[in-house]
Amino acid sequence: MPVGLIPIFAELNEARRRKLQPCALLVDAREERNCKSCRDCLTHLRKEHPISLVFIEANDDALLRRYSETRRPHPLGKDYSVRESLLHERELMAPIRKLADL
Repeated sequence: MPVGLIPIFAELNEARRRKLQPCALLVDAREERNCKSCRDCLTHLRKEHPISLVFIEANDDALLRRYSETRRPHPLGKDYSVRESLLHERELMAPIRKLADL
């Protein structure tokens, strides 16, 4: 979900809380600005809504194997090696990972 829509979604979910089941949202890390806005958005939302952030990650060996098997470039670095792209992605996601509950 685009980061800009998350506050709207949270408000709608809160307003209809008794009718909606718990839900999960995913944010695409391919745009660097998404990572900063996501961090800011989560910090703000936690003040007003009961949210939990679950950060899911795989180790480098598993990810390198997956990219090797599919022979697709990493979405963040078509001009870089997969290993370099994974490192860049981890750097981008580090501030969000620090906010994670799990």
